[in-house]
Amino acid sequence: LYDENQTADKQFESNQVIAIADYTVAKWPDQSEAIDALSTLVPFTINAGDLAKAEEYLTKLPETSPKRGEVELKLGQAYWRKFLEGSSQLRTWQREGFPEGVVPADQEAELRGLTQKAQGILAAGFERARSGGQVDTNLMLGALSLAQAYVDTQAADQGLKVLEDPNVGPLVLCRAKHPATTSKGFAEETY
Repeated sequence: LYDENQTADKQFESNQVIAIADYTVAKWPDQSEAIDALSTLVPFTINAGDLAKAEEYLTKLPETSPKRGEVELKLGQAYWRKFLEGSSQLRTWQREGFPEGVVPADQEAELRGLTQKAQGILAAGFERARSGGQVDTNLMLGALSLAQAYVDTQAADQGLKVLEDPNVGPLVLCRAKHPATTSKGFAEETY
């Protein structure tokens, strides 16, 4: 039903997917279906804007699951996007003035926390996904986000290692014109 709905409003369908996946995890937590349900729940809760809930689902996904790396990359990217949006908002407030009740130091601390969280989740996902052998767009976007997070935290050398990883580095694969790097603007962002 979710895929068949061609409108922009998929709230009903999303709620149904989340409800059945939640039920599956609760009813059969030790079955392979629970792993599938958890890996489905994370992207849906990310889309719903509930990153804390998505992270809770991630913690229930076994460390040994082949789907864990992919899910970590998606969640890490969501935290990184939230950081980028927050950074943009902070810069706007710094130029135009802070709204009443907004404390600049609190905003900066929240952004540092988002960077650390994004970097930690992305690094774990990158390590798992790169050892899995499948190079896809999700891995490339996650690797690029991880490199950006490293640069933001003054660890550009680590970011460069990610970009130049001989097997899954976005820079290496852009140069090789790998299909996973052909999405619009990806090569420009990588370079």
